[in-house]
Amino acid sequence: MWNKWTLSKKIMASVGLILILTLVGMAYNLWTLDRMTSQYEQMISNDVMKMKAADDLALGMVRQAYGVRGYVLVQDDERKQQITQGGEEKKAAIESLIELADNESERKEFEALLEYATGYDELATQAITAIDSKDQEAIDRLTLRLMPDVTKSIASTGDALQTETEEKMFAMQTELQEASQRAFWYSVVIAVVSFILTMGAGYAISHMVTAPLRFLAKEVDVVAEGDLTREDLQALTQDEIGQLMTGFNRMKGNLRELIDRVTQNAQEITAQSEELYASTEEMASQTEETTRLIDRIVEETVAQAKEATGTSQAVAAADEGIGRIAGSIGSIDDDVSQSLMLAEEGGATMAQAKDEVLALERETRLTGESISALKQQSDEIALITEVIQSITDQTNLLALNAAIEAARAGEQGKGFAVVAEEVRKLAEQSKQSATQIAGLIESIQAQSNAVLDQHVVSAKRVETNTLLLERATRAFEQIVSQLETSVDNTSHIRIASHEIAETTKQVATSSLQMSQDSEGMADTMRTVGETADAQLAMIQELNGVAESLGNMTSDLQTLIGKFTT
Repeated sequence: MWNKWTLSKKIMASVGLILILTLVGMAYNLWTLDRMTSQYEQMISNDVMKMKAADDLALGMVRQAYGVRGYVLVQDDERKQQITQGGEEKKAAIESLIELADNESERKEFEALLEYATGYDELATQAITAIDSKDQEAIDRLTLRLMPDVTKSIASTGDALQTETEEKMFAMQTELQEASQRAFWYSVVIAVVSFILTMGAGYAISHMVTAPLRFLAKEVDVVAEGDLTREDLQALTQDEIGQLMTGFNRMKGNLRELIDRVTQNAQEITAQSEELYASTEEMASQTEETTRLIDRIVEETVAQAKEATGTSQAVAAADEGIGRIAGSIGSIDDDVSQSLMLAEEGGATMAQAKDEVLALERETRLTGESISALKQQSDEIALITEVIQSITDQTNLLALNAAIEAARAGEQGKGFAVVAEEVRKLAEQSKQSATQIAGLIESIQAQSNAVLDQHVVSAKRVETNTLLLERATRAFEQIVSQLETSVDNTSHIRIASHEIAETTKQVATSSLQMSQDSEGMADTMRTVGETADAQLAMIQELNGVAESLGNMTSDLQTLIGKFTT
């Protein structure tokens, strides 16, 4: 089965096997590292939460202990609240430890710790009762003997928990480092094995490819030397090397058969080329005699054709001149007709432009009247604005007098003073508005004066354009009259030139026919002569080819003699 595979399949199979082994090893290392990392992360998470819970437990114990001592000194609600808060924090921390317990023994240990904490809460409650009742003996017994013992027990349990957690974390870290080292060495082993397998596969593939190719190269050198008698190569595989050997065997067989056939054909061609050379020599002599006779006939025919051509050329020149005259007259007629049409269109356009300019003159006159009316109205508005400003000044003065009178009236004139002040403000606003209106009116008057001046200039230009258009209209009418006369004259000339051209064409046709007949005969004889010359050249070339063919067959037989079949 291996011998039937192609080289590409063999190479892909070898490389694929190496890649599979490498990937399996790498996957195992990755799986091991991922598993250890997950375990380490889970342990870190639980242990950190345990250490936090232990810290919360210690904080609750401290808060509760300080609360009891503070309550001994100061009996207030804040110390009671501190004792209660410390107990709740302590209880919550122990419950968290119970949930994070790794095994049953650890859970039982945390549950026992919860009982200690509950007992401590009861002792704290008894201490509060003793403090409230002023029972000093009970206070000393609780705060100096019982409660410190429970606190030490709980604190020792928390310290042991932290110590145990730190030891577990260190052990897991050590195990993770060992696993990392194992994975590293596994990777090194896999890399070494992959390198060895790759080198082995490369050597095997190189041996499978280069050895047959070297053997095949030697056989090719033997064939290149001309030896075709050696036995065919034995293809032991069906890959590309085997296919190459089979193709080489077919090529050598085809080459042997080809050389045998070429040898036979070369011998036959040599005999036939000798016969062809003798035949072409005889045909060449006969063709040379025929060519000399044809050259004499061509010379006589060419002389006759030259005489007929001279007459035809003279008549053709006259016909061409008359044709150019007729064409020029026709072009002049067309140009004059087109000029007449354009002049008529230009006259109509000028008339239309004149009407438009007259309409523009009327509109310009109306626009000037409107601008004059607008200027007059602006002047009237300016007068009205001056009156308004005068009224506002008087109103302002009256409001000032009213304010003075109101001030003299004292309390009774306060309302009147307010009204006078409002009237004065309105007068000031009216004065400002009138001033703005006056400014706008001055701007409008300036623009109206500028527009009016421009309108006067435009009116003068419109009047000038009207006079120019009237002159242009009269000029176009004269041009149209002269062009109509030119059209009639060119029509008569064109008819006469056409009659002369027809008569000249008849004479030219007769002369041209005579010349063409003579030239046709000369061309025919010249073609026959060229054909004879070409035939003679071909016979001479064929003679040379026959001689070259004989030489080539001799050379071919010499080359074929180098091969041994």
